[in-house]
Amino acid sequence: MPTAAPSVYWEPLRKGVLLAAHPDLIDPHFSRSVVLLCEHDAEGSVGFIVNRPTDFLISDVLPDFPRLKLRLYQGGPVNAEQLFYVVRGRPTTDVAPLEARLTISNQLSWGANRTFIEQLHEKESNRQKNIRFLLGYAGWSPGQLHQECLERNWYVLEHWETEWLFAAVDGLWEKSVEAVFQRESKLIRAARPELN
Repeated sequence: MPTAAPSVYWEPLRKGVLLAAHPDLIDPHFSRSVVLLCEHDAEGSVGFIVNRPTDFLISDVLPDFPRLKLRLYQGGPVNAEQLFYVVRGRPTTDVAPLEARLTISNQLSWGANRTFIEQLHEKESNRQKNIRFLLGYAGWSPGQLHQECLERNWYVLEHWETEWLFAAVDGLWEKSVEAVFQRESKLIRAARPELN
């Protein structure tokens, strides 16, 4: 395999990007996975696998909240029994209390606050469409994720639609990889107009 990494691996690593596993990545935790990167700094990286639904609903694992008929997703191999959530909505909205959320972008935030879950249980169902619940998370030590990108384990997708996370996830990995290469094709054609 060539040693020079193409630009599809070199999008800025920062919170809010999607990571799409390379087709050759055989790690059973991450094969054909799509990860939402929620934190990335000198202390390491945290993200959630967003395309692996389980067979369980929130009400199955939290019987105190029978109206939460939302699918649980496998968020990653770390703390695999801990419940987390990703919320869509600007921080100024009341989709979730600010103290229960850590900002990912101007449209997304995440947390693990039980009080928020209790409040969500009392809200109308349309608010629940802006939430994804996950068990566990994916974590990387300082520099580890950068090294994995150098080793071509991940494609990095900086621009994507938040609706991808809250619609059906069938085909999300394929859609993410396709978006990466569509962008790459545009960059190549812009640099080499003779190809147009």
